[in-house]
Amino acid sequence: MKRLAILVIVALFSAFARGARAQESVATCVRVDAPAADHDGLVALVTSEVDRHPSHHVVLEHCTAHLKVELIELGGDRFLTGRTAGEVPDRVRVEGKDGKALEKAVSDLLRVVLGSDPIALREPGGHSWFSDRILALRDHARNRFDFTALESGSIVSGSPAFLPGLAFAYSREIVDLQIGIEGMGFQNVESRPGRLELETRVRLHGVVSYFLSSTADVSGFVGATVGLEHQRFRGPRSAEAGSGVGTYAATGPALSLRAGVEMFRTTTARAFVLGEVVLPVFGAVDQDGEIVSGWYPAVNLGAGIGF
Repeated sequence: MKRLAILVIVALFSAFARGARAQESVATCVRVDAPAADHDGLVALVTSEVDRHPSHHVVLEHCTAHLKVELIELGGDRFLTGRTAGEVPDRVRVEGKDGKALEKAVSDLLRVVLGSDPIALREPGGHSWFSDRILALRDHARNRFDFTALESGSIVSGSPAFLPGLAFAYSREIVDLQIGIEGMGFQNVESRPGRLELETRVRLHGVVSYFLSSTADVSGFVGATVGLEHQRFRGPRSAEAGSGVGTYAATGPALSLRAGVEMFRTTTARAFVLGEVVLPVFGAVDQDGEIVSGWYPAVNLGAGIGF
């Protein structure tokens, strides 16, 4: 289903993206320095990766930009450095000895180096933020999985109520933008008999996050979600409904705004903290048992890891 959604988006904009790419991509000459055993393979990897990038393509002459990539071996470890002319070089570690490790390091390095190339950033003529992201979604996006531990706070019957929870997200990362789908679940673990309680909160939504820096190792981000929320309440019923304890559930659309900080962005494993305000677009109104009647937004705080 997630792959199908991505393919639908790409199909809708593919004609526009192909025309935009020819006008916007920067003609780039590539120089690769590496030990003889790795040189030819690294040239092929770098050339292929540059051509996949939405803002650059490889040429042999009449260059607008110059890219230099170097493979360094030191104490049994390998590092890739890269820079465009006049810019501070970036470096990534090759996590492994096989070809796949080198391929991943090239992808990580060029995502940062080409994404911050000042020539591409100021290239005139048909260049737009929207077209860049569509091209990146088609050609250069990466899969990402996030796991988050959260605490959700709401006001229920005039008192604060806190629910611990977990979240899992799958997204596609496009330089400084992430688009994905996320599921969250919260469960009350402290019972208070005789009072209205928000027992369970479950959310499924699409999420978009924008990072304030595409190159920094630590970056702030902002985001928004739109999807569905399910709320389940437990509490005393009215006398007309037979008294005793009952439950009531409500489901409807919800949106949220979030902000946070992500660390270790230049590595494959990342850590982040976030805060979020959740605004349900529905109320929980039990007209039969009169267990609950109200609107229950929430504030979530969490910390997680992403791969």
